Amino acid sequence: METGIVFFKKAIAMVGDNINDAVRVSAVIYIVQFVIVTALMVSITGGFDAAQLQDPAQMAQRAGGATISALLIVVVTILSLSWIAVAWHRFVLLEEYAQGVVPAWNRARVMAYIWKSILLGLLIIGIAIIPMMIVGMLAAVSPILSGLGMIALFAGIIWLSTRLAMVLPATAIGSEMTFAQAWKHTESRSKDIFVAAVLMSLIFSITGQVLQSFLPVNVIGAVVMGAFQWVATMVGLSLITTIYGACVEGREIA
Repeated sequence: METGIVFFKKAIAMVGDNINDAVRVSAVIYIVQFVIVTALMVSITGGFDAAQLQDPAQMAQRAGGATISALLIVVVTILSLSWIAVAWHRFVLLEEYAQGVVPAWNRARVMAYIWKSILLGLLIIGIAIIPMMIVGMLAAVSPILSGLGMIALFAGIIWLSTRLAMVLPATAIGSEMTFAQAWKHTESRSKDIFVAAVLMSLIFSITGQVLQSFLPVNVIGAVVMGAFQWVATMVGLSLITTIYGACVEGREIA
């Protein structure tokens, strides 16, 4: 458990100790992505309240445009975050510094990263679908059992996806790795990874909910949430990189 906490603390320190490089690697890309996605969200909802996306009446009025905007949001987000992720992994693991206002566009690595991310997502869905059905059936028997099942499933998915996600930094630096190899590499640190991944998810989920509960639904609120999401993104990438360095490359984490 202690090593899991160290993993998480190391991920935070990785961003804090290299804040200038973190900004150089990600800031321009993230800001452009944030502006585009926010503009598209406003075009869908007519404001800054993302909750309107769950309003059938609102969505029915904007059905055609909303579909195109939603597709653009997905494409822009995936491309920008994958570009940032590849650059950050390469900075930490290969000491590859960004030379300009944005990191180099490594098309081959970014496209491979996106593909591996899609495969990882599909694999997690395939593994989780039966447990999700079981948890759903438990709801008819006992809401308490269903709630406990959802918590266990959530923790399990986080643990599983973090271990298998070792393929992502490997892909970023051009080192081929299968999901089976990722699983084997992280076997000895399995419990520590569980602690680190669940701890990070809980902290950022709770913090995000608290911020959303009192931030104004306007430009200021959107900017603050955007800044928070940037921190969460960089720490998340750093956690995966930290675990990769320890489990695959044998780096010290203390």
